[in-house]
Amino acid sequence: MAVREKTQRRTNRLPLPSPATTEVVRLSPLVVAPLVGVGFFAIFLLLRVPLLSKSLVTPGVLALCLGSALALVLAHVQRAQREIARARQQQEQAKEHQQNRERYLKALVELERLLLADHRGQALGEVLPLLGDATRADRIYLCQCYPDQSEYYANLLAEWCASGVAGQINNPARTDVPLSKNFPRWIQELGDSKFIVGQVSTFPEEEKRLLETQGIFSLFILPLVIEGELWGYLALESRRAPRQWSAEEQGYLAIAAEAITGAQARRNSEQNTLQQALHDPLTGLSNRRRLREQLELFIERAQKNHTSVVAVYMDLDRFKQINDTLGHAFGDRFLQYVVRRRLLPTIGQKDLLARVGGDEFILIMSEENHSDIINNAAKMAESLLKALTEPILMEGQELVISASIGISRFPTDAQDADALIKNADVAMYRAKEEGRGDFRFFTPQMNRTTKERFELEADLRHDLTRAQPCDNFLLYFQPQVDVGSGRMIGVESLVRWRHAKRGLVSPAKFVPIAEETGLIQPLGDFVLNAACVQAAAWVASGSPLRVAVNLSAQQLRNRELPAQVAEVLARTKLSANFLELELTETALLDDIPGALVVMNALKQMGVTLSLDDFGAGYSSLSHLRHCPFDVVKIDRSFVKSIVGSVRDQMLVKHLVQLAHDLGMSIVAEGVETTAQCDILHRLGCRHFQGYLFSPPVEPAELERRFLKPNASLAA
Repeated sequence: MAVREKTQRRTNRLPLPSPATTEVVRLSPLVVAPLVGVGFFAIFLLLRVPLLSKSLVTPGVLALCLGSALALVLAHVQRAQREIARARQQQEQAKEHQQNRERYLKALVELERLLLADHRGQALGEVLPLLGDATRADRIYLCQCYPDQSEYYANLLAEWCASGVAGQINNPARTDVPLSKNFPRWIQELGDSKFIVGQVSTFPEEEKRLLETQGIFSLFILPLVIEGELWGYLALESRRAPRQWSAEEQGYLAIAAEAITGAQARRNSEQNTLQQALHDPLTGLSNRRRLREQLELFIERAQKNHTSVVAVYMDLDRFKQINDTLGHAFGDRFLQYVVRRRLLPTIGQKDLLARVGGDEFILIMSEENHSDIINNAAKMAESLLKALTEPILMEGQELVISASIGISRFPTDAQDADALIKNADVAMYRAKEEGRGDFRFFTPQMNRTTKERFELEADLRHDLTRAQPCDNFLLYFQPQVDVGSGRMIGVESLVRWRHAKRGLVSPAKFVPIAEETGLIQPLGDFVLNAACVQAAAWVASGSPLRVAVNLSAQQLRNRELPAQVAEVLARTKLSANFLELELTETALLDDIPGALVVMNALKQMGVTLSLDDFGAGYSSLSHLRHCPFDVVKIDRSFVKSIVGSVRDQMLVKHLVQLAHDLGMSIVAEGVETTAQCDILHRLGCRHFQGYLFSPPVEPAELERRFLKPNASLAA
């Protein structure tokens, strides 16, 4: 090794042959030798050098020998100089190769360091210049690919350009480039993890035309494949002259592409984790956690800038019916459609929309001026309601929904994020209570109402679950009358709550709370049992009456309801024909197939079934056709307006006729005036219920007033 190094050093010190010498040594020794010999012979003659003999032969031979010797020396020198030149060339190539190798390795080490330390996805701005310095390319860029239906597109994410080369990062033509259309070969080969490398002149004709138009001589593209899918590609261009990338260079660049792919895969994983932590997986909107974080920042900025923040709380009305009747999968797609096509196009770019429940959304409007806050919030609420109430045609179904919206303002209504959201929620519930499909601004009075509501819920839970319900709840009964005979044909049981502090509480206040909190089940159990006990007592006393009991949607969803009713009837020794169960149309909509199973089982037991609030819900005629009802109760909204409305009179007339044709009896509820009674009677209705005949009364009062012999309730 030492000898070789010394020889190398000596060789390095030898001078390179001059061009003239090089031309000489290129001549063959067989040509040089005679020429040199003739030259020496001529010199001998000119100098008259004494010769060994008088003959010219001997000097000629001598001259030829000397020429040959000299030619051999020159040939040796020629070979030595060629070896010196070859060694010097090899040395320069080795030196250049070593420099290239060191440059690549240095760039790869620094590239790995930058990518591993990058937590915000900003390292590409430093990575591409490293590759540019190492490769001596004219332009290097990174593209992300994405499919859209049958097309594959590429977006330019980052680039580096050598001095004098124009960049394309701000060129709109380099955004959403249709690869499948322009470069279909690339999609196939890159998707198979293959390189695309070579001079553009050798590419397919269409690719060649497109690339040469951009001034590209040579191109090297490396795929970035993540989890088996083409995520993007790294490309290097030569724009000044054709170029070949050696196998070693391709290997180094493949390592760089793998490092970028690994970093992007880690970045994708981190983003997915963050997305899952801060966003709703179904809609992609912010979740409660991100909403809270952003809202606190908005409030902090509003305090500094003396501006306002608005919270708009939205609840989609009757979305549960869509979910239950058309399926949860359809409901999910419906929510995605509503968010993408109705909500997001309506809100402002600076606004934040979050999904905080199954069908609940919160919109945060920040940096609002105090003077414009009410108008801007009202305009936004009106725009949202308009967008949501337009019919939606989806998968062959035409759907119409609405929303209840509550609005709360910072700093007017609340001083922190929690209070702002809570107050918006309170206002939303007020809008829902007052008819749905509208918006309400928060007022302090709503807070007092909400506090009262929470107190009622706590007391209701206590009286239903921790005490004997019969100690706190009682039944009132409202008569149902046959105007033809003037006699009572049955009663409807209506529950009342005897509150320890508030006295007798109206069902309008506590029944909605029971339905929302799940307390309707134990309350319904009490009503069913108490009604059957009272009906059995009337039968035993010789005054048999059919008693109607209202069923909630939750009770109807209970598949054990028929068995529960049978157990109560057996325990109270009440015949099934003295029990009537009332169901509303909205209760049926929750689960029509399941409701039919329960209803048919009750019907087989001999229980009378009635459809309450007929005409106020959806698909009423379908319910009459498919459900085994015995009685139909006309909704009080028709009765209330029937005196002055010819249209309502015609509707009621046809409803009565339809029910009679189907073998069902009709009861008009909510009858309060003689005029209403007369019109309804003329339209074919015989059975009535309402304050015209009697308000709901306690059992003892009912017996005293109406269960006497020959008692009449005729109006």
